[in-house]
Amino acid sequence: METQGTAEKNEATGGAKTHAGSCHCGAVQFRVTADLGKGAGRCNCSICTKVAQLGGIVKPEAFELLSSEENLSSYEWGGRTSQRYFCKRCGIHCFARGNLAVLGGAYVSVNYNCLDGV
Repeated sequence: METQGTAEKNEATGGAKTHAGSCHCGAVQFRVTADLGKGAGRCNCSICTKVAQLGGIVKPEAFELLSSEENLSSYEWGGRTSQRYFCKRCGIHCFARGNLAVLGGAYVSVNYNCLDGV
């Protein structure tokens, strides 16, 4: 594997690379394998609009929480199709987990603004 900054290219996943991510204070740390070359999106739901998330959707297998779940707080609303996770200490929204048929079932929505070195 070729190392480029905080990302490692994974030949089995095409353009996808593994990126390290964290909240502002560092209490929440994670890894995600995603192809950032495909671009990022801005969800237009009420919470994403308020937090100005720029991110992408990955399958749960492509996401790994490295820190303890104890460092997280969560928020759900409306149809409860997604649960948002944010740092208990600094309040930064890092990711969400959900399940929607239109997205192929279970997913993780990653805030690309939290990726280190991107």
